[in-house]
This record gives sequence, structure tokens and C-alpha cells, in this order.
Amino acid sequence: MLHEYKALRTEIQNSFASSKKILAVGLGIIGALLTGGVINQINNVDINSVKPILLIILLILVIPLVSLITLAMWLGERQRINRAGSYLIGLEKKINSFAHAELLDWENHLEKNELHMQYPYEAIVSLMIVLSGLSHLIGGYMIITLKKYDYFILQGIIFIFQVGGYFYLLIRYNELKNKIEKVRDKITVIFDIGGVLAYDVWEHMFLDKPNGLSSDLNLPEDEVKKFGSELWEKFAYTPAKTTAEVEKLEYEYWKQFIKHFNLTHSVEFFIKKTNKFIKRVKGILPLLRKLKRRGIELAICSNNNEFFFRRQMENLGLEAFFAADKIALSCRLGVSKSSPNFEMFKAVLNSVNTPKDKCLFIDDRESNVNEAVEFGLPAILFPSESKLGAKYLEILFKEMGLLKGLHIYDYSPAAHSSIAKGI
Repeated sequence: MLHEYKALRTEIQNSFASSKKILAVGLGIIGALLTGGVINQINNVDINSVKPILLIILLILVIPLVSLITLAMWLGERQRINRAGSYLIGLEKKINSFAHAELLDWENHLEKNELHMQYPYEAIVSLMIVLSGLSHLIGGYMIITLKKYDYFILQGIIFIFQVGGYFYLLIRYNELKNKIEKVRDKITVIFDIGGVLAYDVWEHMFLDKPNGLSSDLNLPEDEVKKFGSELWEKFAYTPAKTTAEVEKLEYEYWKQFIKHFNLTHSVEFFIKKTNKFIKRVKGILPLLRKLKRRGIELAICSNNNEFFFRRQMENLGLEAFFAADKIALSCRLGVSKSSPNFEMFKAVLNSVNTPKDKCLFIDDRESNVNEAVEFGLPAILFPSESKLGAKYLEILFKEMGLLKGLHIYDYSPAAHSSIAKGI
């Protein structure tokens, strides 16, 4: 990351140097053309000579065209600087978050305190427009003086073309600038699955009454709960990549359950029964759609095993909202969200490439929320499996500006929810 940071710094320096050269060359050409044309005119007063006509062409066509081209190239370098600087802001935060120290903060300091100078940009744009305008005025005066009125038609066409060119450049520049700012201000909402997006699987499947395994198979509830926890601890950190590996893992899970309780049921019986307990939390899909429409990136950070996770994603339609490369699972990393080294939070942040102060983590367990806040990741405690949980989040998101098209959420530990901090 430091190598990338240095490369971007070099790119910005090169762009500054290029923009200065472009401006110097452009102004030099304009000055030379204007000086040469005026001197020639002074030395040649014959209005029937070809030289005054060339001066008119120089004033109404060549100099305005050079001004337009110079501005276009200069704005291109400015855009390159803005693009690199915007990415550096996120990269600085990312490096600092991994180092747990404020090692780099120049771009963020400029952005936070609004210290980027706007007046040089405004001055250069104004200068080029003024030069073009003066050139047209002098050219018009020459047309009148030399009584070459036919050239007014040519001047009018050129003037309209040039005004259109300036408008296009400035509009295009501001559009690209706004896109960069939008990317820079990107917000990512990171969801837990169990209790937030979907109901917890094994707890309900093992312990629900009257349809859970304990009731359905007349098994001792305490023992079912205890062994279910043991199975969870074992399989929540076991990786499986291919479909065949996932199926084998799920088969082993139920095989151990059958053996422990000395059951005669087949593994297929339990797998089929699992699907009945893959249930979505009410209202969560409409909320995800709204976030997606607002351009908010979505990610997952969940303590989960691979086979329950895949069933939840496929059966509940979650695949439409969460990209496969923006998911951090305990079974893939071998650690949980409670790890003191914050591996899961680091992994999900790395996958979305968003600074943690521009992310928001949603979890239904206070301990996980506290871990996230300790890591520096803004977090909200979700009312586990609540039918009004999605509505609760929607209200919070609206207050934060996430559902109004305006990203105004700014994390600071002092302003964070007392619930999220465990106070």
C-alpha cells in the first residue's frame, strides 16, 4: 500500500508539472501570435493587403482555438490530480487503520479543513475566457476598420462554436469532479447475517417449539443446546471452497449430530428440514433495495459456517445485494468477530476498499458491536430478529442521510450511540 501511495504522490507531482508546462506553452503561443500579428499590422497599413486579413483570422480563429485547446489540456491534468488526490484520501485512512496510528494525514487534513485552493482554477479558466473574448473584440474592431464585414459571419460561427466548447469543458469537468467526490464519499453498510438479515439457523432448528429437533425428536433440550453450541464452534471456523467440499462438510455436521443422539434418521432428513429454518428477517429486502438504489455499497461480516451461509444467500435472495468478494465469514478466516486482532473487520474493510469511518456495521450482538467500536468501525446494535428491525434501521438511516441521497454520516467515538459502546 505504501508503494501505491508513493506512486500516486509521484503522479500528482507529474500532473502539476505538466499543467504548468501546458499553461506556459499555451500562453506563450498566444502571446507570440498576438505580438507578431500586431507588429505586422503596424508595419503594413495597406487595408487591401493580405496581412490585415490574416490578422483577423488570427484574432477570431487561431488565438481563441489555442485558448480552448490549452484550457482543455490543463483541465485534463487538473482532473488527473483530483482523481489521484481523492484516492489518496481513502488510501491514507486505509493505511492508518491497518497501522492503528495516524501515519499519513496530509490529503485528509486538506479535505477536512477545506484547504484545497479553488481560486487558481477559477483564475486560469477566467484568463482563457477573457483572452478569447478580447481576441474576438479586437478582431471585430479590425473587421469594422478594414470594412471586411463578410468576416462577421465567420466570426459569429467561430464564437458560437467556442462558447459551446467552453461550456462543454466546464460542464464535463464538474461532472467528473462530482463523480470523484461521490466515490470519495462512498458509504458502505456491513451487515451481520444471523439475527439481522436472517433468523439464526441452528438455535431455532434445534430448540424451537414445537417444530425444533428437541421437541420433534423428543430429545433433552439442555443436551441439544449444549451439543448444538459444540457443533457451531467446530464448524463455524472450518473452511470449504468447492460445492463438493461444502456438501461433505454439511453431511459430516449431521452425521455427528445423529451419532451423538443415537438417531436412526438419515442425513438427508436433517438437510431437508434445515430449509424450513432458513428465514428472512421481515422487511430487510425492501431496505436493501433502497440502499442499493442510493448507491450505497453493501457487505457482510458474519460468524457463520459455509453450508448455512450458502443456503441463506440462495434461498433468501441475498445474492442480488451482496457481491461474492465483499463477504467476510468466520469459516473462511478461521476466527470470529471477537478476535482481539480484528481479522474479520480488517478483511471486510479490505474487500470494500472503504475507510472504516465511512462504513457502518450492523449486528444484533452487543459484544460484536463493542468489538467493532473498539476497532474504530461505526456500529449499530440491531434488535435481534425483530419484525420492526428493518423499520428501525430505515429511520436511523434517514436521520443519518443515507436514504436521502446525501451522505452526512460522520463517525466520532464521542458522538457514538451509548448502546453501541456498551455504556
